[in-house]
Amino acid sequence: MLSWAGLCLRNDTSAGKRLSTRLRAGAEVHVGASCLVGRYPHPRTKGTYFRAQYHRIRSRRGHKKAVVAVAASMLTAAYHILRDGTTYQELGASYFDTRDAGKVANRLIRRLNDLRLQVEVKAAA
Repeated sequence: MLSWAGLCLRNDTSAGKRLSTRLRAGAEVHVGASCLVGRYPHPRTKGTYFRAQYHRIRSRRGHKKAVVAVAASMLTAAYHILRDGTTYQELGASYFDTRDAGKVANRLIRRLNDLRLQVEVKAAA
């Protein structure tokens, strides 16, 4: 059975401090699998969920962690597709924006306020 524990990022916190987020050691099959999925799976195809995920994570964590996170997501999707015998359904590049539109609007309003700009928000007709 294929296991990709080597692609799992760690999320350790203790006393408010973030500990190491290094990748755990894994079998060599993990490295090969991540290379098969795509060495740099990010912006090659425009308007895809994985590209949006890459850019979202890259802004916070950096290029390498974003690539590994997208590779792990691709492997997870491939596992579920093979297990359930379904087809892949693309969520689209705007998935993260439409998932919680209110949260995105509040974040953008805060950024404009930080730039000392006042904004009045109205719902579109």
